[in-house]
Order: sequence, then structure tokens, then C-alpha cells
Amino acid sequence: CLPFGIQDDPEDWFDLSDIGNLRLTIKAGSSPGANSTCEVVTQQLRTYATA
Repeated sequence: CLPFGIQDDPEDWFDLSDIGNLRLTIKAGSSPGANSTCEVVTQQLRTYATA
């Protein structure tokens, strides 16, 4: 895991509220073997309006 930003400060997190869709494209390195793996872990903050 490679955290980016200040984890205890939500104001420092990557804001996706104005983005409808976000795509991550992963390309293989120079010589991927038969047993090559790639793992991607994402985390989102979803805010909800309160009545």
C-alpha cells in the first residue's frame, strides 16, 4: 500500500466529487512472465446529504 496525502485530513484527499467516471489503465511492463500479477486497491469517501 502506498498512501498519498495526509490520511487523517479529508481535506487533503483526492476529490472526485466533480468527476463522473474515473478510469485506471494498467499496462504490462517490458517483459511480463506467465506468473505476473498486478494488484490495485482503491478507497473512496462517499458523502451523503443529511435531512
